[in-house]
Amino acid sequence: MKKVILLAGPTAVGKTEISIGLAEALKGEIICGDSMQIYRDMAIGTAKPTLSELNRCKHHLFDFVDPKAAYSVSTYKADATQCIKSLLTSGMQPIVTGGTGLYFNALMYEMNFSEQEPDTSLRESLTQFSLEYGRVALHERLRIINPQKAEEIHPNNIHRVIRALEIAELSPTKQLAFQNVTQKNQDFDFELIVLDRDRSELYDRI
Repeated sequence: MKKVILLAGPTAVGKTEISIGLAEALKGEIICGDSMQIYRDMAIGTAKPTLSELNRCKHHLFDFVDPKAAYSVSTYKADATQCIKSLLTSGMQPIVTGGTGLYFNALMYEMNFSEQEPDTSLRESLTQFSLEYGRVALHERLRIINPQKAEEIHPNNIHRVIRALEIAELSPTKQLAFQNVTQKNQDFDFELIVLDRDRSELYDRI
């Protein structure tokens, strides 16, 4: 079974450059694994591939969702799985790259998202809060509830901060089921590669 490469890491760590290099070397194509880069017109702070980078190899699931549309993790898993199967059938190397851990977990593990759909009203409330009080205040709300997750997410990444707050609002039972998934997806052979840089260097690059 041909491996499916998962290239993970925070925004601006250098995933785009490395993923394109892998695609060129391995006869591969790139699948988006970032919950911000899937949206059209969301360029600031997301480190989307440039036009010249997009022209070097074929990319999938980038810039294809309307920012106002609801797009769940389960929908992403279905879309990405279809891309992976299509590439493997055609003999191409799938390379999933992005900074959204939940997207990677959804691919690697058998996760039940039937009760994990986004809470639209909560999302709208949190978005309004960030508009009124600023992204730093929103990030501080996350820090109070989940300090560890707040350390992982930059205050400028409002989408991820809001998603983390949504998950934090789940009942303890749902959170436990959501986090303790151990059954691996047997459909594919995944190779996970995680990139990292010094946090201060990351902030400068962002």
